[in-house]
Amino acid sequence: MNIIEAFNKLKENPNLVIKCKDSCYKLKDGWLCYNEFGCDFACINNSCFLEMEQILSNDWEVVE
Repeated sequence: MNIIEAFNKLKENPNLVIKCKDSCYKLKDGWLCYNEFGCDFACINNSCFLEMEQILSNDWEVVE
């Protein structure tokens, strides 16, 4: 699926985890949080952006 479909699913069900390549994303206390390479989820602040490769990718999936 693409990024819009993935984030719409996350919006519909905040308990889901979505993934693109090695990065996972979930909602935590109303914030979008990410996880790479098995680290704990960390919240994204205003200075953190998705990579262009992820935005254009159709490799998004729901993993939980």
